[in-house]
Amino acid sequence: MYKKLIFSLFVLGRILSFPNMVSREILAPIRRRRILVFDVETTGKLPRVGRDQPPPTLEGYPHILQLSFVIFDLAERTIVRSFDSFVNVAQDVEISEFITGFTGIDRAKCNGGKSIVEVLEAFYEAYVWCDCLVAHNIEFDITMIETELVRHRAAILQEAPYCLTLFSSVYEKMQGIERYCTMKQGTKLCAIEHPMTTVLSLPTVLHLPTGLSLPTVSPLPNVNPLLIMACNENTTVATSKVGRAKSFKWPTLIELHDKLFGEKPDISHDAKADTLACLRCYVKMRHGYDMGVLY
Repeated sequence: MYKKLIFSLFVLGRILSFPNMVSREILAPIRRRRILVFDVETTGKLPRVGRDQPPPTLEGYPHILQLSFVIFDLAERTIVRSFDSFVNVAQDVEISEFITGFTGIDRAKCNGGKSIVEVLEAFYEAYVWCDCLVAHNIEFDITMIETELVRHRAAILQEAPYCLTLFSSVYEKMQGIERYCTMKQGTKLCAIEHPMTTVLSLPTVLHLPTGLSLPTVSPLPNVNPLLIMACNENTTVATSKVGRAKSFKWPTLIELHDKLFGEKPDISHDAKADTLACLRCYVKMRHGYDMGVLY
């Protein structure tokens, strides 16, 4: 009994000697606190794959010319790290006049850039430190980074082999890493109707030839009588959009930004500006506040 009393007094004395232990506020962990927002500029678009065509070779894929990313801390509401670099691509990689006019990237800028291995290594360090990946059309950016991992596999194995684990589905599942595409998530928000929404157009009869009436029951099973009338060359028909809900196109980053903030930014397809604009859109869409213009 005396031993229990002495022990209790000892514990009480320890608590009283450290008052901060009982008064300190213990914050709950913030889920997905560090957000990695990134963007790439390339020499062109991804190759199209047709049903009856062989898969494209590695040479048919574009090259990354610029990669930018920022790490945003949700708890502190601030950017804790940023990176932006042009890529010193091989001299035989074509940088067309169209791409230069579109992005402002030319051979001189690339010659002053970092090697692709250095760029991927910097991205990897940010990747393993973050809880959420964000980009506008994230599938394109991820595919391009994965393409460079394959293209430069030998050099990466020698200098930074750990980079080859980028975008591992097993790793991301175990770490609870989320992927968030502002383009897809913003489609319904922007609600920009796709110019080609009609795939199935059923005819509506406007005028019938004299003495001809429209049958109320089709003589063929599961055939709309309107379709029968459409085959009559003497019948005037008009098409109407039926059988399919409205289709919205994927918004560009500028369109999404305009919807959220009422202004179209002059980001001119620069990876750094695109990254900051994408971050602003993400924070507004996901967390409901405007962090202001950073670009």
